[in-house]
Parts: sequence; C-alpha cells; structure tokens
Amino acid sequence: MKRKRHIIPIVLVLVLAMLLTACGTGQQEPAESGVQATDSGSGTGVSTGTRADLIIGLSTDILSLDPQAGLSNNDFNVHMQIYGTLLKYDENAQIVPYLAEDFEISDDELVWTFRLKQGVLFSNGEELTADDVAFTFDRLSQNTSFAGVFSYIDGYSATDEYTFELRLNKPYFILQYLLADSKYAILNREAVESGGENWSDNPVGTGPYKLQEWSSGEEIVLVRNEAYNYAELPPIETIHFKIITDTNTMAVALQSGDIDFVGGTGIAASLVSQFANNPDYTVLSSANSSYEFLNLNTQRAPFDNVLVRQAIAHAIDKDSIILMAAEGNGVKADTQLVDGVFGYDQAIEGYEYDTERAKELLAEAGYPDGFDMTIYTVGARINVCEIIQSQLAEVGINVSCEPVDLGAFLATMSSGDYDANMMGLGLSYPEGESLLNPMFQSSSAYNWCGFTSAEIDELILAVQSSGDDEYRQECYSRLLTILRDECPQIPLYYSMTNMTFDSSLDVPYVPVLNLYRVEDMSWKS
Repeated sequence: MKRKRHIIPIVLVLVLAMLLTACGTGQQEPAESGVQATDSGSGTGVSTGTRADLIIGLSTDILSLDPQAGLSNNDFNVHMQIYGTLLKYDENAQIVPYLAEDFEISDDELVWTFRLKQGVLFSNGEELTADDVAFTFDRLSQNTSFAGVFSYIDGYSATDEYTFELRLNKPYFILQYLLADSKYAILNREAVESGGENWSDNPVGTGPYKLQEWSSGEEIVLVRNEAYNYAELPPIETIHFKIITDTNTMAVALQSGDIDFVGGTGIAASLVSQFANNPDYTVLSSANSSYEFLNLNTQRAPFDNVLVRQAIAHAIDKDSIILMAAEGNGVKADTQLVDGVFGYDQAIEGYEYDTERAKELLAEAGYPDGFDMTIYTVGARINVCEIIQSQLAEVGINVSCEPVDLGAFLATMSSGDYDANMMGLGLSYPEGESLLNPMFQSSSAYNWCGFTSAEIDELILAVQSSGDDEYRQECYSRLLTILRDECPQIPLYYSMTNMTFDSSLDVPYVPVLNLYRVEDMSWKS
C-alpha cells in the first residue's frame, strides 16, 4: 500500500518579508501614489500596466545556461525561467508538483513514483516524457557535484512513457527540496545529445521563457515560450537581464528607470533605505542570503582547545560587525540557523560579548598573554576580518588578515594549513541541513573547521532521512547545542537580501530563497 502525497509542506516559511524604513526595521505597505507613467514598453521610468517587458538587474553574469552548472542565485534565477522541475515551491512556500501531475512515496519511503503531466511541450515542440527525466538523472549521476545525493539512490527508471521511479537505499527526506531546485531541471534528451558540448548555447526547456540572446557580460534576453502549455502564458512577454556589477551603478539604473527590478545584493545596503522611503519603489527584505561565520581549525593548536575557541567567541562583538561592515544590513547569528529556517531553536543562546570572560578563559587555557593567528578570507569580507582583528587585540590575540582570491582560498582549505578562515554560505533550501551537512559532516570537503563528531554525523543522517518533524527538530536542537558548546565555528550574522523594484510591478508573494518566477509577475493596471 502506498501513501499518496500531492503536497509536502515546508514547516516554516524561510523568507521574512518587510518593507524597510530609513533604519531598516519598519514595515509599510507600498504606495501607488506618485507613480509617473511612461510610454508602453519604453523600458524607462515607472510604467503603467500596459508594458509587456521587464528589465532585471543582475550583479554578475551567469556561468552557463546548463542548469546543472548553476552556482549562484543569478544563475538559478535565469534558469528557473527557462526550465521546469518535477516539483516546485508555490506562493505559500510549500513543495507541490510542477512537471509531475502527482507522486507517491512508498510506505518504507524508499520508492518515489512520479506521474508526469501529459502533453507538456519543450520549447522545441517535443513532448516531455519519462525518458527525458531518466536522461536528466543519467547526466546528474555523472557529475561529481551530485555524488552525495546519488549515494542515497539505488536506481531509477522510466517505467512507462509518463512515469518515472526513483529507488533509494535509505529514506531521504531532503529529496523533496532537491527536486524543486533548478539544478535538477528536466532536460530534453534530443536537444542535449544533438547539440553536443555546446548544447546549452541554445537551451531547450519546458519553462515559460526561452532564450533569445545572451551577450556575455552585458545582457541576457528571454522571450515568452509560446509552447508553454501546462499553465497560463505569463503576462510579461520579454525579460531583459542587464549585467551591472557595481552596486552604486545598479541603484542609479533603478532610479533612472533603466531597470525595473533588482534582487539579491545588487544594490548597496547603504542605498536601500532611499528606495524603501519612496512610494515609487517596493523593497522586500529577507535574512537568509548568506550566513557569515568564522571557522577555527580545531586540528591545530591553540584552536584544539575548546577554552580558546570559547574565549574568541566572547571577544567578538557581532553587533558592531553588523553596524560597521554590513551597514546594519544583517541579523546577528547566535547559532548557525536563523529564525524561519526549519531546525532553528531560539532557546539556544550564543556567546555574549564579554572581554573579561574571554581573558579569563585564555588564562585558564594557558594563554594569558594571547597568541598570534592568521584568518584567511575572500573579497569584501576583509572588512569584517579587520574589525575582528581590532576586537581580538583587546584580549591579547594578534590577528593577521589574509585576503585571497577564491581559488587560493579553496586550495588553502584543502591543504589544512591555516589557523582560521572566514566565509559565507547560502541556503540551498529552507532546511538547516542545507548548511549543517556541508559544514560539519566529518567527511565533507567544506568542513573547514576540521571538527569531527560521530554524534553530529548521526544527527545529520537522522534529519536527512526522517519525516517526523518533532524528532527532526530534537535532532537539530541537539546538533546546534553541540556546536555552541564545542565552538568550532563562531556564527557572526546573516546578511540581508533586498529585492527592490518599481512599485507598479505586482510581485504577488515573497519568493523562497530570493528565487523569483517572472511568470507570476505582472504590471499593475
């Protein structure tokens, strides 16, 4: 007997929606007064409801139009318009069928059966079949980036033209989130095989839009996919993604009407309030874009001493870091998870800023006069590192900040030859395991604090495989408590992501993980 699951609910909505006031903490409803109309489709100024185009600012160009190669939100937000996935997040942040009509999970939770919607067309006119889904999984299985996921998969097959079956070797609750991720978008076998190595230059998907042009480093233009036939055609017919790498230039472009919509961190935090206080614009803010942290290498002295790690935690003033380095555009992190992510436990308190307690712990650990240490970091995080440098000096710890490019950073992490490192990671799905597994699973390549714990490994496996939310929350609480007490990593803050756009644009719900679907947007009348 199989139990039928049409919808798998996400327990908590990750994205926290608000409209910023000047200090970034208030809420207001976007006003429609004062909107200046321009000619239809002009692409400049604040428009009336007659426009059929949307101009979106991207802070970086995308890497590829192959969804399996996506790394950043900019990649994902372009891919989501072109391709479809078996499942998706709806406007209530719940997982629902998308290319699948429905699906079933066996009683032992080892067999997932997907029945596809019939008659769904790719943008080349070919019908979607289960063979395309199997081909997509063939390709995923050959990519080492997905090796962890495929360690749970015993096999898969197209059991008939419209039915696809996944067979697992153990329950894998997290699978629901992955199948809504654009990296798992369903590809057209014929288009990929006939296109050869450069197939993604002419991507073929089932999504509401298709590629018209990609001028590398400048602009990506998508047009409505007229073959899109399993939902209503989107009101917006053309999407222009403009590549604008400078955050100040992005703000000017939005003010001038050269672009209509900016997601992520495309606009400097210091400039967001001027849009939030202007009724011609709407700002949606969420504290989930990037978790910022300081890792201590527990495999070398003195960081193998928990008292030293706790002393460093007490010596860091996170509020000052948020104010000075993030311009107030962040939420202090007491643990690795932020409120709104499943697994968060508000009862677990972080380390208070207390330099006297830090000095006491250093003396108890045998370092009354402190020590020297080097922190490796990447890019703009050097500003945070320099603040931490100043703060730790107050307790006798002399910090050298070592900014390097990403390639050098990753090479150093692989070597294990470092004292500490500062980095940020983003959630891949609204579940604590998305961060905790790569950072703390003993064999993970991203375990950059070198901390291993059999109990943590068991807890991570439990939250991955169990569907019992009460039990899973207990596992998360225990896991976060261990990390707080052992302190291999010092949580700093969650940076805020601001979606800023023309108030004449109707964005009917707050996108999960700042991943937006243009098909659901429209210009107000």
